[in-house]
Amino acid sequence: MEVNRMLRNVKGQMRVVEAMITCLIVISGLTASIYLSSMYAVTEGVELEKTGMNILSLLNKPEVFMEIVDRRDNWESNLKLLIDNLIPADTFYNLTIRSALDGQVIPRSSKPPRKPLRCT
Repeated sequence: MEVNRMLRNVKGQMRVVEAMITCLIVISGLTASIYLSSMYAVTEGVELEKTGMNILSLLNKPEVFMEIVDRRDNWESNLKLLIDNLIPADTFYNLTIRSALDGQVIPRSSKPPRKPLRCT
């Protein structure tokens, strides 16, 4: 009788050990998935500067400039779509175009973050 009781205790202890190992595997898997699925990719400043210069040279083209100056239909949404396609997906920007005559803001185009960014 005592042997049966000892075997049951060993089986119960093994179940506890199995449950602990399972928990460790699940926690390590979740930790790895969180670490590997980083939402923001770090881009070097040189790459962002090069992308910014490409966008500025594109805005300097006569047909794009005339569309902005003449304020044709949907020019703001076309400009925003153009910039969104040229920059990396997780890059936030703010573009303000001012009149050279009176300094008045013509358009303002931006891509704000979905959530406020917090510095820790």
